[in-house]
Amino acid sequence: MPLEELDNGQLVHGIIGYPILSRYVVEVDYKDSQLKLYNRNTFKYEGNGQLLPIEVRLNLPIARASVIMYNGVAFDGDFLVDTGARADVILSSPTVVQYEMSENIGRYYTVRAKIGSSQRKSKLRYGRLQSINLANYKFENIPVVLSSDNTGVLSVPNLNGIIGNRLLKRFNVTFDYQREVIYLEPGVLMGEDYFINSSGFNIYFKGGKPFFKDVIDRSPADKAGLRSGDELISINTELIENMTTNEIRDSFLGVSGKLEIVIRRNRKFKYTEFYLKPLI
Repeated sequence: MPLEELDNGQLVHGIIGYPILSRYVVEVDYKDSQLKLYNRNTFKYEGNGQLLPIEVRLNLPIARASVIMYNGVAFDGDFLVDTGARADVILSSPTVVQYEMSENIGRYYTVRAKIGSSQRKSKLRYGRLQSINLANYKFENIPVVLSSDNTGVLSVPNLNGIIGNRLLKRFNVTFDYQREVIYLEPGVLMGEDYFINSSGFNIYFKGGKPFFKDVIDRSPADKAGLRSGDELISINTELIENMTTNEIRDSFLGVSGKLEIVIRRNRKFKYTEFYLKPLI
């Protein structure tokens, strides 16, 4: 039986965790969508990436990164390197409070969304940092999520946040837990634009069907009358059943353009339209 249906409709039957992965050197190859396992006793890195020292705490890889906010405040912090986090950077609640970050991330929007394996709802503020440095790589005007969690990993005082999958996918990432290092090797996505929500909602799949969730106040989707729980039926006259999950998601990733959609709500169909506009 499947353990969980992910937002993209794929079924997950289990989790491969640290007790197994720590027995190997693990390469996450985003280009070829492969997880490569090497003998940790004989492994020798021969790529052209940068070495990032880590500390393994409670079976979690923690790395140092340098952050600069738009008010000029800068700090070095400890970040969990998490390939499962759907964000570039997430900052923990204690860090947000300590550096008074809520008003220093430029233009922002707020949403209450389910996060983590617990699927607990949390208030999240989305904005940008002036920059973040990881190893010898610098990312400027990068999207950031500010957490307000008072439980879980994002509430821990000695952890400043999470480096997530949207930043990590720009590399091939190799975890060497035994030697406590990560190798970051620039990949084909290194120069890709950051993902910025331009619609005002997220999509999840249930039973293979796409639904809207986390509709953001005063966003294009909100102004078009969309609600969390609406089922998506068509995009620009094309029926959803004729599209892949990636094609559906990609339809909403532009930074501009008009979209005509049909939704189903309470067994009734509704047509609406809106223009994509980056929220931050």
